Amino acid sequence: MVTETNNLQEALKKAAEVEAGAGTTTTPLQITVEEAINIYLIKRSKRNRDALKAPYKDRYMLLNGSERQESLLTFAKTKKFTKLSQITATSLDTWRDSWVFRADSYSMKIHNASVKAFFTWAVRFDYLAKNPCDKLDSISVEEVPTLPLTPGEFSLLLASVDACRESDRITMTTILLLMRWSGLSITDASCLRRDCARDAKDASAC
Repeated sequence: MVTETNNLQEALKKAAEVEAGAGTTTTPLQITVEEAINIYLIKRSKRNRDALKAPYKDRYMLLNGSERQESLLTFAKTKKFTKLSQITATSLDTWRDSWVFRADSYSMKIHNASVKAFFTWAVRFDYLAKNPCDKLDSISVEEVPTLPLTPGEFSLLLASVDACRESDRITMTTILLLMRWSGLSITDASCLRRDCARDAKDASAC
């Protein structure tokens, strides 16, 4: 299906017709990079129908980026890729090599999955004939175990509570000490009921 339009609203309408089965798809849609990203993010926003309300992990690599990290849209504009079909495996590999995530960070793996999901969607709905991500090497991250804080590090952490607002100091100190002596995560410690915290013998039943 070819829209032969640069109007985003018309592209969205025709894309909806394809999904509903109202049109036939014979050739890859010659959609622009910007249109494709907007359509995808609008779909990812679910009922909001607003690209800017799509999950952050989707928007970051495709649309937003940062001062250090170039988004796919910015990269495409820099390389003068107007059509989505102009983005090849080679160009994607070049873009991925410019990513600023640490090599041992799960962020790179997570964001790579978000980009791959976008191109998988583009192929599924005939915006592309094939997925350029399929030719890229997969990203594997060696899991590094989280080690406990040393006594000195924990003392520094407690001392840093003084930088909090006075109304928050007692709460933060209590949570840190609870985590230290109970082994609870910050999520569990912050959700622990007061009656469980008062009576350690009954804590296992809470």
